[in-house]
Amino acid sequence: METFSQTSHEPYNRHIYRLHLCDKKTIDFDDYETAQAYWFNLNQVPDYLNYFEVLDKPKIKSKGFG
Repeated sequence: METFSQTSHEPYNRHIYRLHLCDKKTIDFDDYETAQAYWFNLNQVPDYLNYFEVLDKPKIKSKGFG
């Protein structure tokens, strides 16, 4: 059986969490917990929240040695 172990204790954060509102505005979050809390707190407001989108963060290109 193949098992895996945790290789880092740093937060895993390779995504941007984008909340789409019904008025066509968007709000971006850097971490899932904050995005989830926002969604749960405002889920009861009629016609306010539309959907969530999970986006990959853009990769930073290194220029290498100059």
